[in-house]
Amino acid sequence: MIELGAWLDQRLHGVPTTLRSRVKDAADVQRATCRVNHDGVRCTLHVEHLQEAGRALLSSVMDDGEGADPIDLLAADALMTFACEAQAEFDPRKLANIS
Repeated sequence: MIELGAWLDQRLHGVPTTLRSRVKDAADVQRATCRVNHDGVRCTLHVEHLQEAGRALLSSVMDDGEGADPIDLLAADALMTFACEAQAEFDPRKLANIS
């Protein structure tokens, strides 16, 4: 099994600690994993998991209004971007399904 946390770490290299931590906390990387597909090279990431985490965080930001932490908005954006990247790696034909 390849852990989502390791996949995210590769993409979050050089990102400020606060933002990196917020993305990983929102994605609940301790719980999420991905499965290695049949060719053993690419992995099927939990695209839906990243999308849900991004949506939940964005909803929280919108509910908090002016009191929202800007880091949360950046983390929500990053999670949706990573969902697109993960889908593009696994099956780019379904990239249009990301919302």
